[in-house]
Amino acid sequence: MAQLGSLKSRTLQRMAFLTGLPSTGTKDELATTLRSGLPRSRLLAQPSRVLSIDMGIRNLAYCVLDVASPQSSSAPAPSTTSLRVREWRRLDLLGRLVPGSAANTDCKGGGDDSFSRKLPANAFTPSVMSKVAYGVTTELLEYKPTTVLIERQRFRSGGGSAIQEWTLRVNMLESMLWACLQAHNAVNVSTKDYLAPSLHEVSPALVAKFWTAGTDNELRTATRLLQDDADSTSTATGNTARSVDKKAKIAVARGWLKGEGGVSLQLQPEVKSVVDAFTTARRSSTRKK
Repeated sequence: MAQLGSLKSRTLQRMAFLTGLPSTGTKDELATTLRSGLPRSRLLAQPSRVLSIDMGIRNLAYCVLDVASPQSSSAPAPSTTSLRVREWRRLDLLGRLVPGSAANTDCKGGGDDSFSRKLPANAFTPSVMSKVAYGVTTELLEYKPTTVLIERQRFRSGGGSAIQEWTLRVNMLESMLWACLQAHNAVNVSTKDYLAPSLHEVSPALVAKFWTAGTDNELRTATRLLQDDADSTSTATGNTARSVDKKAKIAVARGWLKGEGGVSLQLQPEVKSVVDAFTTARRSSTRKK
């Protein structure tokens, strides 16, 4: 840790990028970020179950992964990462906002977009949404995850100054899920045999850049990273400024599902229908003028 100050800014940026930490700021700020963040950026040291939540109201998706115990530090690192996908589902929460409605609360396809316009005015009030958030939290905790990843929502889209009403609704749900999970951990901390899951927010933009960096051969080992720092002629940059479009992210995930990219996914029978729908290429529809 003490040697971070001797590294160049671009190397510090790259280290922060590879460990999921903010990679902007001055050299001193980057070094401080790494000193505080690296101790928390540890590999899972024991068999773990990861619950990953993709935020949404009409499309709240979650995936449950079992991660095997890593090999000893003396053993050579495996060429592929093996994960068991236990569950992968999408929830439409609109029906839960209005009990007894015809909306499907657990679906695989799209619903009727006009349904959201038929909801009563109080459907998205804190008193209603808090009940939905608590219900979703208790359902997800039944998987007994050891780690929970929650997609971090943004307030604006496309750099616009306006904040969309639907964005506020999803952000409200995100905050309520965090509050429910934190409260659940606090209440059960003294319960015997209770393992409180660690909670982490995940930036979609940082994850997307990390995913696609591997396809551009930009990822480097620690030794190579320090060699680049020592080489004053190196053109390696710390963080790519380019944005990643949705097609690129889908291509990476689709490759993993097909056994490509150094990731081995063991798919449970329950998720086969979702995987088939995801990996099947769709024809692009031509819009009539």
